[in-house]
Amino acid sequence: MSRHCVFISGSTSLLTILLCFVLFDWNGHGYFIFYLPLILFILKGGLNNFDRTFYLFLLFGISYSLIDCLNTRSYNYTYNILPIVNFPVLYLMGKYIGNRNTVKENMNILWLFAVSLALLTIISVYISFLKEGFSWAGRDIALFGYNDGTNNYKTIAATGLYSKILPLTLFMPLLLIKKEGKGKCFLVISAILAFICCLRLQSRSAIYITAISLIIPLLLGSKNNKTTKWFGILIIVASVIYVLTHFSDQLTIIERFQKNNAFDNEGGEGRFALAAKILDNLASHPFGGLRNARYAHNLWLDCARVSGWIPAILLVALTWRCINLTNKTFKCHSFPEYYRIITVIMTSCLILYFFAEPILEGASMLFAFFCLYFGILNGSYYKKMPAHESVVYR
Repeated sequence: MSRHCVFISGSTSLLTILLCFVLFDWNGHGYFIFYLPLILFILKGGLNNFDRTFYLFLLFGISYSLIDCLNTRSYNYTYNILPIVNFPVLYLMGKYIGNRNTVKENMNILWLFAVSLALLTIISVYISFLKEGFSWAGRDIALFGYNDGTNNYKTIAATGLYSKILPLTLFMPLLLIKKEGKGKCFLVISAILAFICCLRLQSRSAIYITAISLIIPLLLGSKNNKTTKWFGILIIVASVIYVLTHFSDQLTIIERFQKNNAFDNEGGEGRFALAAKILDNLASHPFGGLRNARYAHNLWLDCARVSGWIPAILLVALTWRCINLTNKTFKCHSFPEYYRIITVIMTSCLILYFFAEPILEGASMLFAFFCLYFGILNGSYYKKMPAHESVVYR
């Protein structure tokens, strides 16, 4: 099958499909569906290729969950089981997939994961288009597939919805990167549709992160790729001009830029002020216990707010390992240029978003995607690397 199927390898196709159902997260049951790919993964003998990154994930999960349980004297599946079981194992699954697929197949699998994560949100936003129109003032939307117990769809905050769309929008820069194959157009179109949804959600973060994702290939792309770059820039500029001239009166996101500073939250309090307040509280609460305090809107500080410095430092170490691995991948010229640049974009933009939201409490499924991505990046890189270098790094 792997000889004839260029989309994904036959050896990991079933695992990939099951993981897509996890990320699809119908009615919030994605983390329970996780046990289906886990059983398959165990049967395949995948639950044995441990490395330092896995142990860091595990130590982070144990410290975060255990300290939170001691602080609250209570237990919650999302807060106390996911970090210990789901996140480390998802990393291992991603590593298993990355090591058994070609670079092109790994890119396709990342796109499949991104589509699965975004699909319910995209459907919900386009349903909202039909009902309320593009200019409807509200940001929160009833999420298709999430029943609130009264046969109605549960309303989800726009921030939570954008966290599900974010990875898919990061395929838009393929417009500016030379990539062989017929699938590029399909990947880019899906990313543009996702970005339109971001505009409907009035997400300023989407504007900033998309702009950064489009700048990166202009800075890192090869000089012999000028035709593709300028063609992509022309399409982007023409699209922006068209939207501004035809829909400027309907883009309520413009009002959000005018009313608030880029680093303000909806209450008007600056993100830096919130971070400073959390840091001040942590001086007297080194083991956290501040779950009821306001979010710092920062992955690492919100981790410290809940469970203190120990898991936060481990999370910083994991982040650094991902950055270091991305740098190694970019410098490895045995990978095609589009893959090297997309990994820089994916890592940079995900981490930038981690600076903007309380990920573990408000966008845990995005962190699950990050674990899979980190694993695929690892497995793909060490498949290319000499064995002695792999041993040294791990």
